[in-house]
Amino acid sequence: MAASADRAARDEGKAAADQLSLDISNLILSIADIDVTSGTYAADAQNMSTLGNYLRNRMDALDACWRRALAVEDPAARADEIASYLSSSVAASWKGQFDQAYEAMAPQAR
Repeated sequence: MAASADRAARDEGKAAADQLSLDISNLILSIADIDVTSGTYAADAQNMSTLGNYLRNRMDALDACWRRALAVEDPAARADEIASYLSSSVAASWKGQFDQAYEAMAPQAR
């Protein structure tokens, strides 16, 4: 959709990405507000916060894609350039860290 010629679709995609970024940030803040002083879920809360931050950082790369898609005249002709923001080494590292850590950090029922 980022390479769509339809400006309204690109605007809609950017707005959805912005909302997702906000939702992830709010989730991270909500996790920080959980009382884990009993210790039972302290590691889970920390792990979820870490995973959330990986996602949030990945969203920065997605935001860069959408900003570029909205800034160019012919996004279809620049699709590779637009997508390159997600495949950059920095963006890929956040995805890789999340993918690698998810199984070990997923909360466990207690």
